[in-house]
Amino acid sequence: MNTPHPDPHDDLLAALSGDGAAAASLRERLAQRPPAPPAAPDEVAPADEVLVRPATSAQSRALAAALSGPVLVDAPPGAGGLGAEGLLAALLAAEVLRGRRVLLASGPATLQALRAELARHGLQGLLGDPADPAGQADPAGAPADPPQDERWLDERARLARYAQVLHAPLGDGGRSAFEVLGELGASGASRSGAPPVPAGAADWDAQRRAEVTALLLAARRPPEGGDGDGDGDDAGAATLEDVDRRLASLDRLPAALDALDASLSALESELAWRRPRSAAEVEAALAVLERVEQAERDYAPAAFGTDLDLARTAFAQASRSLLSAEGRAGRREVRALAVLRHDGAFTLADVDRLQRLREEWAAHAPGRPRSWAGRAGLAQQLSALREALAAVPEAEGAGAQDLEALRAAAARREPLRAPLLARRRRLQVGEQGLAELLAAVPAGAAEADVAALVRSVSLRALAATVLPVLEDAVGDHDERVAAFRTLEVRREAAAARRLLGELARRPQPPVTLWPLDDAGSEPGSGAGADAGFDVVVVDDVHRRPLAQVLAAARRGRRLVALGAGAAAVDGAAWSALAQLLPVEDLRWPPPLEQVPDSPLQRAVEAALRAAGLPLAHGRRVGGYPVDVAVAAADGSGETLLAVELDGPTYRALPTVRDRDRLRPQQLQEAGWAVHRLWSTAWFRDPQREVQRVVEAWRQAGAQVRARRAEEEALRAEQEARRAEEREALAQPPAEAPAPAEAPAPAEAPALPPGLASSAQDAAAVAAFVERLAGTHPNIDQTPADVLDAAFNETYAALGLAATDQQVLDHAMDLLLFRRRGLKVQRAFKEAQQRKKKRMRAAKIKI
Repeated sequence: MNTPHPDPHDDLLAALSGDGAAAASLRERLAQRPPAPPAAPDEVAPADEVLVRPATSAQSRALAAALSGPVLVDAPPGAGGLGAEGLLAALLAAEVLRGRRVLLASGPATLQALRAELARHGLQGLLGDPADPAGQADPAGAPADPPQDERWLDERARLARYAQVLHAPLGDGGRSAFEVLGELGASGASRSGAPPVPAGAADWDAQRRAEVTALLLAARRPPEGGDGDGDGDDAGAATLEDVDRRLASLDRLPAALDALDASLSALESELAWRRPRSAAEVEAALAVLERVEQAERDYAPAAFGTDLDLARTAFAQASRSLLSAEGRAGRREVRALAVLRHDGAFTLADVDRLQRLREEWAAHAPGRPRSWAGRAGLAQQLSALREALAAVPEAEGAGAQDLEALRAAAARREPLRAPLLARRRRLQVGEQGLAELLAAVPAGAAEADVAALVRSVSLRALAATVLPVLEDAVGDHDERVAAFRTLEVRREAAAARRLLGELARRPQPPVTLWPLDDAGSEPGSGAGADAGFDVVVVDDVHRRPLAQVLAAARRGRRLVALGAGAAAVDGAAWSALAQLLPVEDLRWPPPLEQVPDSPLQRAVEAALRAAGLPLAHGRRVGGYPVDVAVAAADGSGETLLAVELDGPTYRALPTVRDRDRLRPQQLQEAGWAVHRLWSTAWFRDPQREVQRVVEAWRQAGAQVRARRAEEEALRAEQEARRAEEREALAQPPAEAPAPAEAPAPAEAPALPPGLASSAQDAAAVAAFVERLAGTHPNIDQTPADVLDAAFNETYAALGLAATDQQVLDHAMDLLLFRRRGLKVQRAFKEAQQRKKKRMRAAKIKI
């Protein structure tokens, strides 16, 4: 039965040996390990990141993982950044600074590249290599003052904050400040003379912008029959409430007329009333009907059919002598008339009242007066009509009360609404604070133009909210980036000095080398066979057999394995390790196949093209697109200047070091001049930024022309020397006496061990040529050890009698240098001088 192992490394060794329980235990332990580095890579504390050389974000992540536990690093060829040897150099330095012993199991090609990488930083002592006198100085010529971690943290935080704020989503549908500034800069909306920004414009979404556009268009369009400048007949509508009330009344006018017409028809049919032709006639009819209703409350129904002439005669007779027969008859008639009134007080005044009522009724309808049940409804409809008439200017005229005229006015309701609507729009513009924006809309502007104006105002409002934050975060971008780079170099130099001090205190090199052959056999005994190493680093595990890696891993307490997963061969240790350990991808920069469309990039390209600069498209460096590539002026197609923006490609790089130090370094090492164009600067003054790019392009062109002239002069000098040599060889030899027996040729002095050609030199040259894979070599990426190996091979092949130029040409041919510019010539001459110095030290006469 398998028992749990007490340590992850023990679990790993057991799992690689086939123990399933150990494999499960290892996976569980590694799953519980906190991720490293932190989620925000620009927040790593200085104490947690002690680098002696610049490291990409991918290398930093892999380094943090390697320092905290077993890990498998996927380092495919062309991973970008500073390569796997850069990670090895950083890892060895970090482990030694932590006081740990390291076993490095690697092949000759990796050791050659690692030695060259360490030599560039003056750290040859890590591998026990003797250091040149120059290597004792501060690495890279860095100043000896302290690194100022607090200021470094501040500069890094400011640059990180700038990138974060610049690309964080804003209110406008998730648009970033970069997109907003780019679009404004491209459209010219940031220039002077732009309309002021209304309050709240930063919060306008697409729907609100459409509403404002429609409002401005409508407010700018004059009403029918007017010029759009005055209020016309709706001047009395001082507020939106007034206008809305008039519009509502106007909308009710047809319905009010229809309802009134229906009531008048009923009045006509039920009472045979002569149909009123105007509102005044309706009002008069209502007055008569109301008096009839009032009379019916005072009189009995018989009163409306009484002969009023007889009643009047009875009242006249009743006033005569009490003794006369006529008087007595009249008084009897008056008493009989009393019942016509409900209170019994029927008088001559009632006769007159009834007489007037009959006459008024007769003016409208036949028969005797009677009440009508529809009077109250007719009164309400007349009131509704009068309210509706408040919106009809014609209602104030003499003929406005004519119902036919009102119906005609209702039929042309839209022309009546136009001035009211125009007035309403003007009031809305004022209430929403859009009056100045409306003034910026030209007369007759198309909808697309107004929409563009509204959009630019909205974007300017967004920019106004974020621009102060961006400028406060960074200030002078170029100065801030330069300060960050300087502080980075100081920190690396300080770490390198600490490491050199650590190496000086140790009697033995802290890193033990265990060379691995490529035959796949297990390493033999030797220094590397000693156990007790804190960490074991094994390279090229994608082609190393599992037994070889396991044998190395048993010598230590933690394993760091490097390889290229895509190139793993059958039977290699890669597949077993990948199933057990976390895999760190060393590719840098991060893959970015699809680059979002950028208005700023289009605007910059258009401006540079207008300035006469030839542009190139589709250029990539390190698998990463160049934002704007400017070619040479001679039409050769050679690209000189990389104009890098702070857009999507800038933000895709995870750390400040990636963005503001290593990406420009990567471009420069590829032969480009680099100019950073900041979106905030473009927004402020695009013409100034164009001039800066033009000047950078001219300087790059001047440097290229100077380099070419120097190379041409050197080639001419070499050609003249070769011509002299050929002329000397072509001269016939002078006649000489018959030679005596030629003495035996003297043997060329043997070169001392370590300076002559060796299998290691041949392997270094062969590995370098193999890595080229048919491409042209780059002198900046050629390790010094490879140059030394090439000269060892050359002197072994040509002997000591060869001229310096012959030796140089042969060494360049060995390393496939067909382009032999000034920089290449200088590097090879320096390597040749190193070789001669060592030969003289070995008492070889040259």
